[in-house]
Amino acid sequence: MLTSANVFKYTVILISLALLCVSCADDNNPYTPPEPPVDPQAPVINQMVPDSGAPGSIIMLYGYNFSYDITAINVSFGSQSAVVNASKPYEISVTVPRGITTGPIEVKIDGHIGTSQTDFTALFEPISYQGSTGPWTDIVWTGNRFVASGDHGAILTSQNGLDWTTLQAPTAGSLWSIAHNPTGIVAVGEDGAIVFSETGEHWTLQSAPAGVNGNLVSVAASPGRFVAVPSQGNYILSSANGRSWQKHDLDSTWTMSHVAYDGRFVAFVNRAWLLASSDGLTWTTTPTLLVEPPVQNSAWSGRYLIITKRSAMFRRMSETTWSDDTPSSSLMAEFSDITWDGTRFITVGDGAVITAPANGRWSKYARLGLSSSFPPRIAANENVCVVVGGYGSRVLVWQRS
Repeated sequence: MLTSANVFKYTVILISLALLCVSCADDNNPYTPPEPPVDPQAPVINQMVPDSGAPGSIIMLYGYNFSYDITAINVSFGSQSAVVNASKPYEISVTVPRGITTGPIEVKIDGHIGTSQTDFTALFEPISYQGSTGPWTDIVWTGNRFVASGDHGAILTSQNGLDWTTLQAPTAGSLWSIAHNPTGIVAVGEDGAIVFSETGEHWTLQSAPAGVNGNLVSVAASPGRFVAVPSQGNYILSSANGRSWQKHDLDSTWTMSHVAYDGRFVAFVNRAWLLASSDGLTWTTTPTLLVEPPVQNSAWSGRYLIITKRSAMFRRMSETTWSDDTPSSSLMAEFSDITWDGTRFITVGDGAVITAPANGRWSKYARLGLSSSFPPRIAANENVCVVVGGYGSRVLVWQRS
C-alpha cells in the first residue's frame, strides 16, 4: 500500500539520484570556464616585441588596460625601472634599462599591476668598442689576458678586455689558430709558422721539423703538451714546451680541419674519420658519423666536448658516441666559434651570441655588428666576453650577466 511516508521516501531517493547524475555529468565535462581577473583594471601584457634585448634597446609591449599618460605608467624589468617612451591604451614603447636579468616584465598603472606571462631575455650589455684592423683568426683567454692571432703575424692582447695592445709576431704569414697551457701560448699558421710566447707579450719564431712546409690550420693544448695539425699531410706535430717540436708520421695522408683536447687529443680529418691520441705522440684512426662539412672549432667543459661545423653542432658523449647539439635555427643557423668560460658554453656566429650550461639548452644572449668578411671568434672569462672578427671590424666586449 502506497502511503504518504513511502511517497516521501521515494521522492527523496529520486531527487538524490538526479543530483548524483548532474554531479557526474559535471565531473565528465571537459570545459572549465575561465577564472575572472582578480583586478579587471590591471594591465594585461599579451606580447613583447622583441622578447629579448640589451640595455638601451627599445621594445614594444602590446596588450590592453594601458594609458595615454606615460607619467602614470611604471614598467619594471625585475628590480630595474624602464623609461617609457610613448603609450596608448593597447601599446607601450620602453627602453630596456641597465642591470637587468632574464625574467617577466611588470606594468603598474595607478596602483593596478600586470605581469607578462613569458620572460624577457636579457642580452649581453656592450661596454666597450675598440677599433681594429684585423682580421683576427682566433682568440683565447689564458687566465690573465686575452690573446688574439691575426693576419700578417698580428697579435692583439688585453688583460681586461677594454685596453688593447697590437703586437707583431716574427712572421709575415697569417696565424690561423692559438692555444695555451701553463707553459705558454702557441700560434700556428701559414707555411708551417709556429710562434711562442710565455705571457703573450714577447713572441719568438720556432723551427718546424723537416718536411713541414704546408699551412698549419689548428693547434690544441693539454696541461703538458701542444699538438698542431696541417691542412693536409701524413703527419701531426707535438711539443712538450711550445719551443721544440716533433713530427709524428701517420699511415695515410689526411685532409685535416681541427684538433681538440678533451682529456685526449682528437684530430678531425676527411671522410668522416678522426685521429685520437692520449699523449699526442701515438695516434689511432676511428670512424665517426661526423660527415662533411669539416669541423671548425670546439670547446671542452671538462666533461663534454662540443664541436661546431658551419651549420651543425655535435656533443661528444663517449669515445665513439656523438649527439646532435644543434640549436634551433631561430637562435642561430651558422656557427663560427665556441668557448667554455667555466660555467657555460658560448657560441658566436650568424650575427649573434648564444649560450648554454654544460648539459642545458641554448638561448640567445647578444646580437652582433661584425663584418662578415671573416668569421668571428670568441673568448670569455668570468667578467667579460670578447668577440673579434674580420677586416676593419671592431673588437666587441660585453660585460657578463
